[in-house]
Amino acid sequence: MTPFDRMMEPHDETFNPWSVVNLVFHHLAGQGLHPVLGDR
Repeated sequence: MTPFDRMMEPHDETFNPWSVVNLVFHHLAGQGLHPVLGDR
């Protein structure tokens, strides 16, 4: 079995997509970027 074959096997692990959003949000906030809500 090649590493690619192992990568393509289904995994039992799942993740919450919001955890990715949270990770990106905190990374960007750490860089000094903040969301702008509204029209401006």
